[in-house]
Amino acid sequence: MNIFAKIHHRLLPPDPDIGYMPYVWLSYLVMFFLSFYFQVLTSQQIILSIAAVPVFLVLYFRAFWVSNKQLYFYITGIWLIGFILATMNLFGAGTFYVYAAAFCTQFSKPKTGFIVLAVLIGITIISGLLFNVSPYIYISGSFLALIIGASNIFMEEMAKKNRQIKASQEEIKKIATSAERERIARDLHDLIGHTFSVINIKSQLAQKLMAHDTAKALQEIQEIEKISRSSLSQVREVVSDYRQRDLATELSQARILLDSLDIQVTEHITPIDEIQLNTETNTSMAYIVRELTTNIMRHSQATECTLKLKSDNQYITLSIKDNGTVKDFKTGSGLKGIRERAEQMAGQVNFKVDQGFVATIKLPII
Repeated sequence: MNIFAKIHHRLLPPDPDIGYMPYVWLSYLVMFFLSFYFQVLTSQQIILSIAAVPVFLVLYFRAFWVSNKQLYFYITGIWLIGFILATMNLFGAGTFYVYAAAFCTQFSKPKTGFIVLAVLIGITIISGLLFNVSPYIYISGSFLALIIGASNIFMEEMAKKNRQIKASQEEIKKIATSAERERIARDLHDLIGHTFSVINIKSQLAQKLMAHDTAKALQEIQEIEKISRSSLSQVREVVSDYRQRDLATELSQARILLDSLDIQVTEHITPIDEIQLNTETNTSMAYIVRELTTNIMRHSQATECTLKLKSDNQYITLSIKDNGTVKDFKTGSGLKGIRERAEQMAGQVNFKVDQGFVATIKLPII
């Protein structure tokens, strides 16, 4: 670990949500220093301005490690730096009001953050009036504090909800995986357990008959062979069924994957259980959904996606549209595979660009 990494770990908590952004946010201090060019400063103002920065930095980095009750102290400290400089009519003093407001997002409850933000703005305006601070300082500082503080609280609340949604999706996937494993274990136990029991009984019988009735023992051995072959065939059918792609499952997986990439999904889907799909159409349409989802994830840079699935007595039609940045497209292996699969089933395929990529696939139900 180099010296910069050590300093980073000392300054900021190991939070992947903020990463290195606190260093970027310090760039707003440029506004404080730029204000020096717009007014003539006394020696006292210069000394206090320089002394305020290291004090602010200590409070700033420490505030990322605390929450709730302790946070009041650091927000107040940062606000006081701005207040002291404002009473000396330093134009850049409002910068610290904004930093104090920005930390209102650290409270566990957004309601608390908004209350503290309102109090900060209130005392900023009142103190500005009482101490004859330049209106430019406390009005502009209050306005920016309101905008940035409220925006941060809203964004943090949205981020929390997104994290909760993703956590719920992961939990659903775990539960679904566990249920699928249990189903596989149960099916294999019912199939193989019964077969092995029969084989075991017939093997014991053949062993007993071997001494005095070879023909009967041979017959039992032949039956064991037939049972083994039948069991092997059944196991292959079960495994093939597990490997088979299912349209309902692929639609659910597509929704989860797109949501995880912050792509808003709008659905107009006829329930799968209301459509009498044959196995080939079900498998083919599931394959197509997976390929198109992969295509959106890799190439579209989309933020929205619309899934439509409808059917009549003869055909099932899938339409997937995104709002990606694609202006033109080449038929790569994925899209080519979709077209070939559809044509083999006498289906129809249409790919086009219309404010994003649009794919429409029509396959026969029976």
